[in-house]
Formats: sequence, C-alpha cells, structure tokens
Amino acid sequence: MSLLSRTFWTAALERAIKTLAQTAVALVSVAGLGFLDVDWAQIGSVAGLAAVVSILTSIASAGVGGAGPSLANEVAVPYTIG
Repeated sequence: MSLLSRTFWTAALERAIKTLAQTAVALVSVAGLGFLDVDWAQIGSVAGLAAVVSILTSIASAGVGGAGPSLANEVAVPYTIG
C-alpha cells in the first residue's frame, strides 16, 4: 500500500488515535489520583508522543507484510458510505 493513499493514512490515523487513548487511560489509571489531581498537560504530552511514534511505526511498516500500515497481514479496506 502506498504512503500516498487515503486508505493507508486513514488506517494509520486510527491506530494513532487508539494508541493515544490507550496511553492516556494507562497513565491516568496508574496515577490513582482524582480527576483534579492529574497532570493533564503531562498526560497529553506523553500520549501525544505515543501517537507520533505510532504514525512513524506505520510509515516504517509501509510495504512490509500486509497491505495495511502494520507488519501483520492486516488488510486496510477503503470505507464506503452506502
């Protein structure tokens, strides 16, 4: 799959958003603090970095393995409305 395809970037963005959310949840739950006690800027920074690493991993994985942005045999299928 080409780095220039919309399908690649849609799948890569989805993976990055999931990574961001999972990292944020992990950091909040490990902190064991109340909602107001959490350092949201630091959690946003760490989760954002994890998302960037996910995008870079997708780019590095392009053309290796399956047709999607991963090293597995995942296949990215274009989404159609209708």
